[in-house]
Amino acid sequence: MARVKAIAINTGLRARELVNTWWNDIDFEKATIRVSQKPDWKPKDYEERVIHLNKAALQALRDQKLKRGVLGRHIFCRQDGKKYGRGLDVAMCRAFVWAGFDSGGLHTLRHTFATRYLQKGGNLEDLRDLLGHSDIRTTQRYLHGDSEEQRRTIDRLG
Repeated sequence: MARVKAIAINTGLRARELVNTWWNDIDFEKATIRVSQKPDWKPKDYEERVIHLNKAALQALRDQKLKRGVLGRHIFCRQDGKKYGRGLDVAMCRAFVWAGFDSGGLHTLRHTFATRYLQKGGNLEDLRDLLGHSDIRTTQRYLHGDSEEQRRTIDRLG
């Protein structure tokens, strides 16, 4: 689950996008991951996009390839090489509980990605594109204030 977490928290991909990502969607040289339509699946709002991969996400993908091998075309798949249904998200929810959290899952990591992206200086419009939202208001719902950061910003005003 650590590799799933690393990719989710560093890309902001939806659970269904992770499940429907194929090895040929990864460009290791350009450090990108492509969210694209598959024969049996379409991205939400038909938002096909390319996302830059940072070092942590790239390493998690390399580790996944080495440790799991390529069982099929899906990066995260069942032992028989077929894609997960909701199993990947269910496993992540269990991992959150096992780690002592009341709840959580892949969608929680998506929110964490959005918050971290803005904390590191990203802008809202680019975040909207990265998350695959068609409406900026949807992206705004992902934002969570940081009272400590608010205090530091207000202190800088005076």
